[in-house]
Amino acid sequence: RADHDVVAAAVQKYGPAIRFAAGSARLDRGLALKAVQNAGISASFLDPVHHSDPEVMSTAIRKNSSMIAFAADDLKGNSDFIMVAIEAGTSNVLLNASEVVRADR
Repeated sequence: RADHDVVAAAVQKYGPAIRFAAGSARLDRGLALKAVQNAGISASFLDPVHHSDPEVMSTAIRKNSSMIAFAADDLKGNSDFIMVAIEAGTSNVLLNASEVVRADR
């Protein structure tokens, strides 16, 4: 579970396998990105540290738009990030955006 190569092989085949990663493998940004590239829903199983990573979360949202719910508040307050979610077809994007972004016209 903590062996980087084993976890990498697992998430390459099935992104949500990231939920079984332990130790430094769980915190590895490259593995997190690989998991969401495989399946956007993998974002729901990531260590919360990755929920603040714009690239990881944008990739997840492009694969599964409902993953915006897992984005950190700082990303939900970023209008560029919200535009990525809108372009991905996220129907509930404004419900998840910060009030500042919603007020920005």
